[in-house]
Amino acid sequence: MKKNINLKLIILPIIVIIAMTILSFQFSQKIQILKKEVDIIYFGNFIPVHKLHSIKEHYIKITNKNKMTSKIKKAILEDWKYYFTRYKTKDEKEILKKIDKQMRYAFRKNQKVGFRKTLENIDYLI
Repeated sequence: MKKNINLKLIILPIIVIIAMTILSFQFSQKIQILKKEVDIIYFGNFIPVHKLHSIKEHYIKITNKNKMTSKIKKAILEDWKYYFTRYKTKDEKEILKKIDKQMRYAFRKNQKVGFRKTLENIDYLI
């Protein structure tokens, strides 16, 4: 009888250790999934808006200095491409297509009025 109790007392901690190990592994997996979801939310929303702020700053430089350099144009187009390709609803895509068309037209004409209109559109998006 005493041997059965000793055996049970030895098996019980082993079972508890195995259960805790399995549970901690499952918990760790759930935390990793949660981290990925938070990253998707953060990078899906914050970074594209940050790109819009960068575009806005470049447009302000253009309108204040009254000239556009190829470096600024390239930076704007790269940031815009990043923002434009992120997930958007169908309605948002339609608005972005109109702004994209207007932005490219302003670059072709190189007019301050077009740049100001694009700046207003960027403010609207922000």
